[in-house]
Amino acid sequence: MSPNATNSENELSERQVLAIPHLVSAKSVSETAELVGVNRRTVYRWMDDPTFREEYDRQRDAVAGSLPPAASDCRQNQIYQARWLTALSLKSILARRS
Repeated sequence: MSPNATNSENELSERQVLAIPHLVSAKSVSETAELVGVNRRTVYRWMDDPTFREEYDRQRDAVAGSLPPAASDCRQNQIYQARWLTALSLKSILARRS
């Protein structure tokens, strides 16, 4: 199965799962697309997908809720968010493979 393929309509592909942390950590769509190996139009299409959007919103809200208010605009905080979300994404991929 290709990294872009999903197992069902309600499941995200590996690339979609990896893209979400980059988007949540305020990376641009173009940069996210390059990092996960897809065209930026693909990322825009994913953002219109209800399953992708739901997971994106969930991760964004989780990060926003776990940070102290004073740190919300700090670049250090963005790095922390990206690392944390990447770990969550990889955990999700590994869980689906087992």
